[in-house]
Amino acid sequence: MSQILEEDSSLIPTEPSQSPQFSNRYLLFLSAIGAAVGIGNTWRYPRIVAMVLSESGGEGTGVFLLIWISFLFLWSIPLIISEYSLGKYTRFTTPSTFDYFTFRKGRFMGMFISAAIVFITFYYAVISGWCLYYLFYFMFHSLPTNMDEAGEIFDGMQKGYPVLTLFAIILIVALACYHSVKSIEKANMILVPLLLLILFICFIKSLTFEYSSIGIRTFFYPDPKLLIKPTTWFNAIVQNSFDTGAAEGLFLTYANYMKEKHSPVKSGFFIPMVNNGISLLCGMLTFASSFGLLYGKETRDQVIAKMNNSGTCGTGLAFELFPLLFNSMGGVGRILCVFFFLALTCAVISSLISMFELPLKFLVDFKYSRKKALIFLSILVFVLGLPSALSTDFLSIEDYSWGNALLMSGLFLDILIQKIKIPFFIKTVIRQKMPRIFAFLIKYVIPVEAVGILIWWVVTEIYNNPKTWYHPLKPSLMACLIHWIILVVILIIYTLFSDNQYFSTRRKIQKIVDARNKKNDSEKDQENQSNEDEENQNENQNENQNENENENENEQNFQNFEIDSSTHHKLIKNNENQNQNQNQNQNQNQKSNLSNFKTHIDNQDL
Repeated sequence: MSQILEEDSSLIPTEPSQSPQFSNRYLLFLSAIGAAVGIGNTWRYPRIVAMVLSESGGEGTGVFLLIWISFLFLWSIPLIISEYSLGKYTRFTTPSTFDYFTFRKGRFMGMFISAAIVFITFYYAVISGWCLYYLFYFMFHSLPTNMDEAGEIFDGMQKGYPVLTLFAIILIVALACYHSVKSIEKANMILVPLLLLILFICFIKSLTFEYSSIGIRTFFYPDPKLLIKPTTWFNAIVQNSFDTGAAEGLFLTYANYMKEKHSPVKSGFFIPMVNNGISLLCGMLTFASSFGLLYGKETRDQVIAKMNNSGTCGTGLAFELFPLLFNSMGGVGRILCVFFFLALTCAVISSLISMFELPLKFLVDFKYSRKKALIFLSILVFVLGLPSALSTDFLSIEDYSWGNALLMSGLFLDILIQKIKIPFFIKTVIRQKMPRIFAFLIKYVIPVEAVGILIWWVVTEIYNNPKTWYHPLKPSLMACLIHWIILVVILIIYTLFSDNQYFSTRRKIQKIVDARNKKNDSEKDQENQSNEDEENQNENQNENQNENENENENEQNFQNFEIDSSTHHKLIKNNENQNQNQNQNQNQNQKSNLSNFKTHIDNQDL
């Protein structure tokens, strides 16, 4: 054991007190919200809802919303609680966590989850650069007055600027990551409340438009036709994962910085609830604003088509609609617009920080210094993000492929928990009492959801799109399958034939981790024992004190008893003396009477 510690000390999971930690639960909450809130809520969620409405040709998206909300409780929350618990228990990265529990067999699944979020990072950084561009653009330019002008601003940005903004965003994120947790705390103290405040102001303003009620009605109207479409279910479960960050490995990494007193169950329950609430707010805001600004000039179907077709596959919706909304607010609108894109830029930077931390911690575990790992990761994200920066068509393919891969990530995470054994997982990893529904969801519901929806989606795509499903250069089923299969094959080959020194060391230090946990348990037992000993000692002292008091009392009683006894004896003796005197007197009297009687008899005889 000591030899392992000396040879691989950098790989040993640190104690919670030795690793960087969040100062308090509020900052941990803001950081986790900042990691999940951002483009997924303001850009992707309204775009997916508009796409579902456009493809279905229905009257509203209320059914999609119900399915999306149900997956919050049946998919995202159980997985996020599991992520938090695994990260807090092992203090490892996602691949190392899988290797720790599966002894190499499930390593490729953990690496798939990490790889999926890294590929999402490549195009996520590009969209974050768009936010930075709009921030500086509206500092020096006026707001657009119609949808065509807004589209021209978005199209003009695509001419070379995304490469520059991509570089700037990566540089900012790298500097923030270099300072670890403290930089995340400082940023989120300002960015999260500011973004939520501006979004709420925009929502209130959107409700004042003449036709905003039509947008709200379309957003909530339950069209039953959506129930029988697999894309409704597929997009709902994937978007909920994208919104909340479920099965992305981000919360598992954040849990490395949790203190022992922080509850993974509370964090895993409330954070996705708040996150979905923000997405719901952004969806209502988008529909109310779109119909409020466009309806009347254009028909309902034309408004929906514009929502779906702004940019490539709706990629420009948030960047074209929000400036129009702020323009309707008059002179203060431009100021709010600048602050909105400032807050949104900070939010996406916070999300990128969490995305960087996952592969960064993995590289640091390979004995790279944090500085070298940051440089390597920054160069990698910039180079592989260039195709998305240069082509929105390529960006839409990447978003379709790796966004949908989150369904596979959730399935792999559930397989890991099944491998650990659910009762053992709850007792040893979560270490909190869980309702029975949690074990039922992990064991039955989540795997059925993942496998069932995936098969249903694949079959329906092939059947309904016989001429387009196999096109690899468009957002299609074939594009997803190619991305996923290539990655899985590479990871399996790597698992079988790569140098296993790192992971074998991880397996070796499993004993160290177990010893650490046993040590913590023994320390708790010792603490409880010491408390019991102290209580026993106090009880003994109290008993001794009571005994002394009782002895003193008995002695005093005995003394009193002796006094009472002596007095009693005196009284008895006095009584005896009195009785003796009485008896003597009686005898004397009897004798005198007898002598008198004899004298009387003698006189009579005479």
